[in-house]
Amino acid sequence: MYNISQLSDLLVPELVEIADEMNIKNSKKLNKEELISQIMDKDNTMTDETKKEGADKPKRKRVVRGT
Repeated sequence: MYNISQLSDLLVPELVEIADEMNIKNSKKLNKEELISQIMDKDNTMTDETKKEGADKPKRKRVVRGT
């Protein structure tokens, strides 16, 4: 998960690389501010999806073994 200060310290080619890894379209045509906002938006939606997926999983039940 990225924050704005981390992303603003990066160079545009590094931001483009991150955007490509996140499957953001037209990342090479965006300026630095647009890249940062797109990465932040995509990162937030990805973390929201993983939180939802984790909530859907049932908890494991404790197995008590007899001795």
